[in-house]
Amino acid sequence: MTVLVMLLILVMFGIFLFLYRRALIARMLGMPPPLNAVNVQRDIPVSMPDGVRLPTDHYAPKMPGDYPTLLIRTPYGRGKELALFGGYALSEMPAQRFAERGFNVIVQGCRGCLESEGAFSAHGNEAADGKATVAWIEQQPWFNGVLGTWGPSYLGYTQWATAASAPPSLKAMLPAVTSSENFTVSHPDGAFGLETRLRWSQGIFGLNKTHDLPLVETIRQRYLGGAEKRLQSAFNHLPLLEADTTAVGEPIPLYRDILMQNRVDDPYWTVRDHSRTAMKAVAEREVAVHFVGGWYDYYLRGLLRDYHSLIGAGCRPYLTIGPWYHGDPKGLMAGVKEGITWFDAQLHSNPNALREKAVNIFVMGAEEWREMEVFPPPSSETPYYLHPDAELSTEHPPAGTEPDHYRYDPGDPTPAVGGALLALKGAGPVDNRQLELRADVLCF
Repeated sequence: MTVLVMLLILVMFGIFLFLYRRALIARMLGMPPPLNAVNVQRDIPVSMPDGVRLPTDHYAPKMPGDYPTLLIRTPYGRGKELALFGGYALSEMPAQRFAERGFNVIVQGCRGCLESEGAFSAHGNEAADGKATVAWIEQQPWFNGVLGTWGPSYLGYTQWATAASAPPSLKAMLPAVTSSENFTVSHPDGAFGLETRLRWSQGIFGLNKTHDLPLVETIRQRYLGGAEKRLQSAFNHLPLLEADTTAVGEPIPLYRDILMQNRVDDPYWTVRDHSRTAMKAVAEREVAVHFVGGWYDYYLRGLLRDYHSLIGAGCRPYLTIGPWYHGDPKGLMAGVKEGITWFDAQLHSNPNALREKAVNIFVMGAEEWREMEVFPPPSSETPYYLHPDAELSTEHPPAGTEPDHYRYDPGDPTPAVGGALLALKGAGPVDNRQLELRADVLCF
């Protein structure tokens, strides 16, 4: 066998693997096969008004055509930066899937993150940088005047920050597991969200500290270097202001900013709150919005608040809620799949792609999906009353019963077992019966 024949076989085998991988991903998402091959132009230096340059990638169908554009802005790395980590799952993979189906896709690293210039200020620069990026997109020869935005978590927040400036080209959005403001996530019910905010701060710190190291060293420091063990120790450290030093060995300014700004009317939060400006702009411009959330996502209340704001403004947003926690891979895949359908309907003018009803929720216990027009569906309230002997009843409690009580020891706090955590391990539904046996827990 000649060298030329061997090379030809290897090339054909490589093409087969590439096409098979694309088709396999499509099948995993329950989608038809890809329509286009994709060209990627990486590291386009997009300048902000203050001169800071943000590296940007452009994914485009190879087949010439008139394509709408999707914008994804992320602090977690683009495809080339973190191929095995967040850069693939949150940017490279979805960008390829969208471009394969007839979209220009712009993936941009947020200011101060990884290879981007400037300083990172959590949630602080996304409105101005998003506005400048849209202005750059609108000047490109391949832009056809139609823009959409996609992304989960922080990538979803960047959508609302961009929408607040009301770009007329913005026609559709899919914000997933996110909200338009972050105070109520960082301080839910007025208490500091230690698990979510410290874990997230440690993650952002680690990304920026290790992104330019060799791959093996990155894996060692981020996944084999005891980061989770240090984090668990940091959760029990007092004072909380110094827990970051236990987690990473030095102060993390963004963690301390979030912890210390503990009032919703602090200027730190008001300039980062787009719940009014973005909702108003989206409603006035009739931007089509599809919310994707999870029952065990800590952003769920904020996401539903945004959903109801648009309902109150006379809009008809779509809503999908599944049995997912914040970092659930199944939820991410659902966001990509719903995004392809949503943008096909809204930006490719294919309304037949949409489901008939605007809301689709997974009913836990029944273990089934149900469609409805709005959420929550019509219902009636049933009051339940606390009774002696740990009973819960619809009957009024008998008069004169003794109160139940428990003693809380802050040195031995009641742990959160499962539920709405940022951690990938242990989040979601968990059997809490063992926890309920503790002496400092009352369960009726």
